[in-house]
Amino acid sequence: MSKFQQVFEFISTNVTDEISTVRDALLLVAKSEPTPIEQERLLKNVTEKSGITARTLRQEYTRICIEQNILQSDLGTTIAKEVLKTKYQTGEHLINCRGLGFFSYNSTHWVPLPDPDLRKQVQPIVLKYKGAMGSKSAAAMVQEVLTCICDLIEIYDPEESPNNVINTLSGELWLKTDGSYDLKAHSPASRLFNCLPYSFDPQAKSPVYDETVHQIFGLAIEPQEVVRHWHEFLG
Repeated sequence: MSKFQQVFEFISTNVTDEISTVRDALLLVAKSEPTPIEQERLLKNVTEKSGITARTLRQEYTRICIEQNILQSDLGTTIAKEVLKTKYQTGEHLINCRGLGFFSYNSTHWVPLPDPDLRKQVQPIVLKYKGAMGSKSAAAMVQEVLTCICDLIEIYDPEESPNNVINTLSGELWLKTDGSYDLKAHSPASRLFNCLPYSFDPQAKSPVYDETVHQIFGLAIEPQEVVRHWHEFLG
């Protein structure tokens, strides 16, 4: 039996017009952390069993939540969390870049996410909660959810100094000051906004490039040293 079913059965069995039974039921509802739809159904059940008006009952429920320091279910936030959980790895794959809008992670790097595309992700989930929206339109709820998403995800400042990383299809090359590197798996935490369309191969050869460089510096007194310095200069 789910937590919701247990609370619903408790209300059906124990709630009367006695104030104490109503308060016990409301406290149990609050502590069960119901979804907005579950909360609505549970409070309706308490109203029917106690004979207390829905408005008065909700006021008492709010008072109990404040008294117990329990956050009431907020539909916009609930939907926003579901969007982030089902579409964006609980928010790890969605950020809000200051001045640039939303960016989503595509397994190798961050890419711009136009507002209309994010709305398309939000709208089907909003419609699942249509019965709990009251008189609020779906369009208004979508806008509210987008606002809640902004409150839940990271705000990234693109002016932050980037890491010394070359991003490739096969992983991230983290360059060290001594010229060595670490090849790491792609991660959204690296905050990389581009990716080379090539895989990294440490054994790869570049005969055309090597021949060209030696032709350019071939007349130097010590061409090998000049080439070495050239590579050092390029990093």
